Amino acid sequence: MCAGKNFFFIFFLFPIFGFSQLSDSLFVVEKIGDALEKNEEGKYDDAYERINNLHGALESNTHNNFLIALTDLNKGKIEINLGKYTASIASARTALERFISTKDSSYIAESYDLLGLGYYFLTNYDSAKIYYEKSYDLKKKISVDSGKLAGSSYNLASVYKELAMSHNAIKLYKEAEKFLLQSKNDYSFLPAIYVGLSQGYFDNKDINEAEKYADKAMEIGLEVHGEFHPEMTFVYTAYANILVSKKKYNESIQLLHKSLKIREKYFGINHRWTCESNCDLANTYALDKQYDQAELYYKQALVIGERTGLLYSLSTAKTYLAK
Repeated sequence: MCAGKNFFFIFFLFPIFGFSQLSDSLFVVEKIGDALEKNEEGKYDDAYERINNLHGALESNTHNNFLIALTDLNKGKIEINLGKYTASIASARTALERFISTKDSSYIAESYDLLGLGYYFLTNYDSAKIYYEKSYDLKKKISVDSGKLAGSSYNLASVYKELAMSHNAIKLYKEAEKFLLQSKNDYSFLPAIYVGLSQGYFDNKDINEAEKYADKAMEIGLEVHGEFHPEMTFVYTAYANILVSKKKYNESIQLLHKSLKIREKYFGINHRWTCESNCDLANTYALDKQYDQAELYYKQALVIGERTGLLYSLSTAKTYLAK
């Protein structure tokens, strides 16, 4: 029944787009922008519906490879936020093939980035690193805006962090900060960089530096995103780590609960970030010797981890519950 309902809905949306409109690049870019605006607001289902309907209409009514590829690329970006990582990789591959045919180097680089991101979330860090490096090398070759170089530095830093190479990660996060501050772009991406730096220093047990960057992330994040934006959950989690290191467990738990509620609202229950929030809460409750609460949140993380294939959270939860 669900499949039939989706088909019915899409069928009636197609006539909204006329052939002349779908051949107009400005019109298509505007519609993509509408979807990305919903994505930025955290309305991921709405964003996906808009981009998917546009994509279907374009494939049925135009042979403009570039416009279809542009829609593929942005569809893949939204699929990432929905936790549809395999689907995002498929969208990125389709976009890449089409951009290669149009010989658009800038968008080829973006397609590599999206492929890297999909593999990153599937914890295939070797593949993620390959595609991120391809993108970075191409961007430097074609002299893109420093804001885009900031994105590549950040992406590679994230992979190095997962590979437990925190010194390399910190170097690249600082490189990302430098590039972003040099660019003419807005600085809404800056809190994510500072969260990365905070985590890098935290992994190196340099709590003072970790707290400095967590403070920066909090200050700028609240200014550009607001208190309840899903991007702020990463800031809250970074700050909660600092509080745990100071044995301020209750304050950390409050922040992690706030983060969990935001993630449940925007990402849904069965999502990587929701799973990780449950696991973080469980870890902190266990450190505070609130074992009943720790068990409750480990069980929730285990259920979500099994549904989403999040191996780290599964391992952590199973180890605790086996005790």
